[in-house]
Amino acid sequence: MLSGINAAVIRIRERGELFSEACRLAVEVGGYSMAMVLLKQPGTRRRIEPVAWSGSGGKDAALLRNWIAESAAREKSAIKTLLQTGSPFICNDSNQLSSDLETKRILGEAQLRSMAALPLSVDQTPVGVLILAAAAGILSDQELQMMREVAANLSFALQYLQKARTVRFLSHFNPHTGLARRPLFCDRVSWRADIGWRWPLWISSILA
Repeated sequence: MLSGINAAVIRIRERGELFSEACRLAVEVGGYSMAMVLLKQPGTRRRIEPVAWSGSGGKDAALLRNWIAESAAREKSAIKTLLQTGSPFICNDSNQLSSDLETKRILGEAQLRSMAALPLSVDQTPVGVLILAAAAGILSDQELQMMREVAANLSFALQYLQKARTVRFLSHFNPHTGLARRPLFCDRVSWRADIGWRWPLWISSILA
C-alpha cells in the first residue's frame, strides 16, 4: 500500500486523481474498510468536504462522510481539533469511546471499529484530513507509523501540486490584475483572428 501510494505521488499530477488512487490502494491493497480524503474548500467559512473515498459502499458510508465533514464545524470535535492543532485522532476500538457517544454511534452504524484521522498539511498548516477505518480494532504502532508516512507523502504531493499551479498561473497572468500576460494575450488574439478568417469560408462551404 505504501509503495503504491508513493508511486502514485510521483506519477500523478492531478489532485483528485491522486487522492482517489490513494483511497483505492488503501482499501484494495491495505485492506481497510474505508478510506477518505477531505480538504478545506475556498470561501469565508473554509468548509471541509470529501474529495475522494473508497470502500464501505451504501448509505452508511454516505452518513459517515457527511458526519465527518459536518463535525469539522462543531466545537471540540475531533476533526476540528485536528485541523486546529495538527494532532491525529486515533480510535483503536469504538466500543471504548465512552466520552464520545456520537462518534461511537456513527462508527457502529457504519460497522467500523477502528479509525485514524491524520492531517494533510501545506507549509505546516493543516488543510485536510486522511481517514482510514477498519472493521477490526486495535491499530499497532507499526501500522500507525505507516499511516503517518502515507499522510506525510500525500501532504508533500499536495504542497507540490499547489505550488506548481501557482507557478503556472503566474507565468501566464498578472497576479495583481488577473489579466493575461503579453505572450498569452498575443496567442489568444492570434487564435481568434485565425478563427475569424476561417469562419466565412466554413459557412460558404456549407451553403454551397
